[in-house]
Amino acid sequence: MPGSQISFALYSVYLKSLLQNNNFGYTLIMVLDINQRMLTTQETAQRLGVSTARVSALVKNDDLQSIAVGKTRLITALSVAQHQHQDSRPGRLFAPHIALGTLYLLSGVEATWLNAKERYRIRNYLKTVKADRLARLCARRATTMDMWCPSDAIPMLVSDIAISAATGELAVAFGLARTDKVEGYIASDSLEYLVDHYDLETDLAPSTVRLHISELIDKQTSSMPVGICAVDLTESFDIRERNAGLVMLEHLLTGFRSNSAREKVGNAIN
Repeated sequence: MPGSQISFALYSVYLKSLLQNNNFGYTLIMVLDINQRMLTTQETAQRLGVSTARVSALVKNDDLQSIAVGKTRLITALSVAQHQHQDSRPGRLFAPHIALGTLYLLSGVEATWLNAKERYRIRNYLKTVKADRLARLCARRATTMDMWCPSDAIPMLVSDIAISAATGELAVAFGLARTDKVEGYIASDSLEYLVDHYDLETDLAPSTVRLHISELIDKQTSSMPVGICAVDLTESFDIRERNAGLVMLEHLLTGFRSNSAREKVGNAIN
């Protein structure tokens, strides 16, 4: 089925099955945008110049976005193209817990799930990495779903997520005008409740809410660290938002390096 499309009905059945199986956390594969062009495993292998076994490994590691339709595995052409681009550049994307931890530390917020070795390596890396590269390396920080929410339920939904990007009052920090866009993070085990409670839909357009899902998110958090908000903005289709995200990342990196230099001088004196 070369170049096949996922129908609205198939997509809905897939989401319902996923929710019923309560398959969340790191094992949750990324829910796909409707009507994406899809490739079979064999077609993907031909495009990447690898074996079908290697394609299966890439899918298992979440390096490629896919969906199982019966016994057939379909892979998005977009994720294949992105993988080809990433393979042409040095360095692999950070694992989800490293990506989130890096952005927490950059924001001056403790990432309790990181061990001492991981913190040490991240702090050293932040001393030299450029903003645009950091944003790219953190692309796998969470699983993302674009959904439609009834307009009258959005204010209540916002109170149940950790807002991010330029949602609500966060826009001011980035020098952006406040809009109706809603973006935020939720704990993996909160997804089913939010979908049911707020009548969230994946098969209605346009989407009005973007949710990032991770088992590392504290349910008591009302807004995400500024570094994560900035990286979310770098993925926006709006050039002003992308630039605002990159500017903030540069600002955070500069501040992080200044603090590190002061700490180094202080340690030398002591």
